[in-house]
Amino acid sequence: MLSQLALIIIGAVAVFAQGAPSPETPAGEISDPEAYAVYAVVLPTLYSVKTAPGARVILQKETETVPRPGNGLQCPGPASAIPEGWRSVVDSYAAENARPRFVLSGQPLKLDYTVHPKAEIQINVRWDYVQVSAVGFNPSRTRAMVYMAYHCGMRCAGGTHYFLEKVDGAWRQVQGLGGCEWLA
Repeated sequence: MLSQLALIIIGAVAVFAQGAPSPETPAGEISDPEAYAVYAVVLPTLYSVKTAPGARVILQKETETVPRPGNGLQCPGPASAIPEGWRSVVDSYAAENARPRFVLSGQPLKLDYTVHPKAEIQINVRWDYVQVSAVGFNPSRTRAMVYMAYHCGMRCAGGTHYFLEKVDGAWRQVQGLGGCEWLA
């Protein structure tokens, strides 16, 4: 009887452990290949990446978004300013970024990059690095919205929202949609 109870407990623990995230794969990691396809289009356009072509890019592991509480920004603007057909993208973006997410290493971004936790980046204040948000998509996954910011150590910084459409199987930036942009 005791050995049967031990087997039941061991079996229950094994089943529970399979569903729980391990420390190496935290809940909230971004594993969607389409999200990385969007990142791959926008990352090369960032100032810090363009000024050092071929250099390894440091990505912050934890996602970031704008607005931050208390900064007064309304991004990407009031609902009335968002063109028809993009509302679902903005809603998806908000839902995907309701909690911090985690960028993974080893994804096909078409550039050399490493992922570092925010705490490590804050200690190394002279590092050039990039922050990204999670990506919001429309239901048919043909439109996307992402936020990216670059930080050039203590010299410069900037960030903006990007809107993209998938045309002939490739993601392309859409110009003229209202996102927030900031420079420092």
